[in-house]
Amino acid sequence: MSDSLTLIATTRMGLEKVVKLELQSLGYEDVQVSNGRLEIAATLADIPYLNLWLRTAERLLIKMGEFQADTFETLFDECRAI
Repeated sequence: MSDSLTLIATTRMGLEKVVKLELQSLGYEDVQVSNGRLEIAATLADIPYLNLWLRTAERLLIKMGEFQADTFETLFDECRAI
């Protein structure tokens, strides 16, 4: 089992470029940017490192899954499956 995972750094809208530059300065080149969030590929060992050195992000989240939910029942079932 690989410990590779996707981390999401959240930030205020408009500050994504600043967080991206900071992530790149910390050695993370493949940064996916969207409104208020940035996604990076990382390992479990990167979590404490980023929590210590990432200054411009608000939170650091672990992406546990992704799905499309059109109804509340689908949302409930997919969350339970994770």
